[in-house]
This record gives sequence, structure tokens and C-alpha cells, in this order.
Amino acid sequence: MKCAAYVRTASSEHSESSLSMQVKAIEEYIKNKNWQLCKIYKEENSLGPELNVGLQRAINDAKEEKVDVIISVTASRLFRYYKQATHLQGLCEQQKVDIITLDNCINTFEGKYGLIHSPLSSINSIGFLYDKK
Repeated sequence: MKCAAYVRTASSEHSESSLSMQVKAIEEYIKNKNWQLCKIYKEENSLGPELNVGLQRAINDAKEEKVDVIISVTASRLFRYYKQATHLQGLCEQQKVDIITLDNCINTFEGKYGLIHSPLSSINSIGFLYDKK
């Protein structure tokens, strides 16, 4: 299974340690599954959808079938902005990619869709406004 790790922090304070802890947790999960980590997408100071270029790259790689699964520590890392959330939802529905969060909120590989079937309920309203520009 080709995996992409997506890690994000909204502030620069303690960002390196936060990102490092997220990466380690995802690497451990992938190792335990005997899967392959293909790419790590990192976001630091990711406030606003125009700054979430790493997530957009992960989405594009999933569309191009370069990865089979996108793994993040929590669903809030992935489902913050409407446009990106709907892209991820569409990719899951088309079975182009699986989404796994280590908080066990989402694991489409095992049939646990959580917020994917209703991404609007999990999206930050400020992010939703940003997407409408």
C-alpha cells in the first residue's frame, strides 16, 4: 500500500516538534501495517486554504494514483476547508484513495467513513468563508 503522510501545524510555536511527533506516529502506523511511506506532506503556519499547498499536492497525487492512502493524525488536519474537504470526499467516493486518521475518526480502508460523508459538519466556518473568495 503506497502511503502519503499529511502533517500540519497552524502556528510556528513548537512547530518542528509537533510536525516531528505527527510524522513519527504515522511512520509507526505504516510500519506496523507493512505498508510503504511514499511521501510526507508538511504544512507549517497553515492558516487559510491558499496556504495548504501540501494538502493540495497530496490530493493531486491521489488523483494521479501515486498514493493509495493519505494518513493524518486527526481529521481536523484534513477537513478544515470546504473545497479541499469536498475533493477528498470525492476521491474516497470514487475509490481513488483511502483516508486514515490515527485518532480512529476515519479509516475508509476498513469502512469507517466518519466525517467524510458529511464534511460540512466538520469544517471551520472561517475556512468556509476563505474558500468562497
